[in-house]
Amino acid sequence: MNWPEWLAIAEFSYNNKIQKSIKILPFYANYGFNPQMGFEPQRDVKVQAVDKFVDELKKIHEEAKAALCKAHDDMKHFADQTCAHVLEYKEGDQVWLSTKNLNIN
Repeated sequence: MNWPEWLAIAEFSYNNKIQKSIKILPFYANYGFNPQMGFEPQRDVKVQAVDKFVDELKKIHEEAKAALCKAHDDMKHFADQTCAHVLEYKEGDQVWLSTKNLNIN
């Protein structure tokens, strides 16, 4: 199999799937519209003003960023629940160190 020939299809497939973290398609987050699939030309072509398009894209990015922050907070919350308490050391504390993984000759 010649992978370079399939990379564009793999990228399109990945970018055309709703991502759980941002709740939208990565393609939509980048370009502000969903990708056209198939070979038929679009019949209803609408020309948007640049300012309106930029505002919509900013809104999409803000929503994606908020979704990523929420996903981050959720992951941290669940990770903190399952992790044992970690001791914090300060300069001057004496500790025992294991040499098990050191190559001492």
